[in-house]
Amino acid sequence: MKYFLSLLIVMTPMLTSAAVATPKSFGSLVDLFLSIINLLITFIFALTFIVLVWAIIRTWVIGGAEEAQVEKGKKIITTGVLVLVVMVGIWGIIALLRGGIFGI
Repeated sequence: MKYFLSLLIVMTPMLTSAAVATPKSFGSLVDLFLSIINLLITFIFALTFIVLVWAIIRTWVIGGAEEAQVEKGKKIITTGVLVLVVMVGIWGIIALLRGGIFGI
C-alpha cells in the first residue's frame, strides 16, 4: 500500500499536467486523450516488466532449491513474456492505425 501511494504521488503531476490543457477543438481533445492513454500504457508496460523481473528473482534467486517454486515461476514468466509480446503487438497496431488513419 505504501508503494502504491508513493507511485500515486509521483504520477499525480503527470496526470494533472495532461488534464490542465483545455482543448480548443476536437483534434486537441483527441490529442489530450491520446496523451493520457500513452501515459497509462507506459505505466502498464513498466508495471508488467517489474512483475516479470520480480518473478524471475523470486523463482531462481530466492526459491531456486524448491522444484515447485521453479515450476510456478516458469509459468508466471512464460505468461509475462507472452503478455509483453501481445502488448507490444497491440501498441504497434494502434500506432499504425493512429498514423495511417488519423495522421497524428
